Amino acid sequence: MKQQRKSHRLAIPFAVIVLGLVVMPLGLGVGVTIARTILSDNPAPRPVIWTNNKPRMQGMMRHVSKPDAVIPQASAGYIPILYRLKTTQPVVFLTIDDGAIKGDDFMNYLKQKHLVASLFLADAFISDNPGYFKTFADNGMPIEDHTLSHNLQFYKQPLAYQQQEICGMADEIHQTYGRRPTLFRPPGGAFTSVTQQAAANCQMRAIVHWHAKVNGGAMQYQDGDGLQPGDIVLMHFRTDFKADVDAFVKELDRQKLHTELLEDWVKA
Repeated sequence: MKQQRKSHRLAIPFAVIVLGLVVMPLGLGVGVTIARTILSDNPAPRPVIWTNNKPRMQGMMRHVSKPDAVIPQASAGYIPILYRLKTTQPVVFLTIDDGAIKGDDFMNYLKQKHLVASLFLADAFISDNPGYFKTFADNGMPIEDHTLSHNLQFYKQPLAYQQQEICGMADEIHQTYGRRPTLFRPPGGAFTSVTQQAAANCQMRAIVHWHAKVNGGAMQYQDGDGLQPGDIVLMHFRTDFKADVDAFVKELDRQKLHTELLEDWVKA
């Protein structure tokens, strides 16, 4: 009887090893949708939090599906405009704008809610404390381009002006955070074909708009009454930041969706 119990205990780790050997080649060589995770320096695995029968990784682990959306390349000097990505994956993309309000615990709050986001920042809002956003960048939240001045009349200006605003902010981000942005959002979301050309001249991959937004602790949609896979969601660094995060997470859980980084889907 003791021998049987010993054999049973040995069988479990052996089964885990065999399963690992089977899954690894599938994830590397076959078109199977297996979530890829970039771990921190700590090699110990982090637990999975289950919400509404779906997993959301604890901490700032980076969950990446197999992207199935086709993003157009620039054509004739004009880059594409993205409102949502056409995908079958249960994924949405959170973007947070401006950087005006810098709450002490905003980063930790996103971490507690197991969210990742792309930050579209303007120098006019972050120049007083650019170091505040380094914590976000160091935790896998890319800093993207939202112009230097955040002039809401930006889209009406000539090519040279728009290009200076975009390229100038890209230079600032690169110098401050060590990564040159690849995505651009115009102030207020307004753009023209001149904006597309200026952004292309500054080596942006796409202009990022949105299909849903979180404002005043509530979700708002361009159409429909809920988030859909592939939606790009707009949020801001405002005083109601936590209420907005809560509203967003509630909708994520209702629709059984999770966030991933837009940068992992929109490749250069």
